[in-house]
Amino acid sequence: MNDFKTVCKMQPQNREARQKFEDTKKEFSLQMFAAAIVSEEKKLVVDTQDMVVESSYVGPKLNTTDDITSEWIINCMDHFRDQKKLHKKYVTMII
Repeated sequence: MNDFKTVCKMQPQNREARQKFEDTKKEFSLQMFAAAIVSEEKKLVVDTQDMVVESSYVGPKLNTTDDITSEWIINCMDHFRDQKKLHKKYVTMII
């Protein structure tokens, strides 16, 4: 806001100067906004083979996503009905 006052003090009657200043200020704000919202797409690679399933886990298990069958889904549904969770390794494999 101080910049606007400076321009007005320097050339208070010059509408063109004020308009150029406002246009420049608006363009600068747009550029700053665009720079702030730019994000690089980052891909996270997770190797599920490195994830360890604890021996205490008793829910449905997967070796590969090809093992997802209707029977496996039904086992998951039963597991979820008992208020139990699917292991994070298997959730990661599905995602």
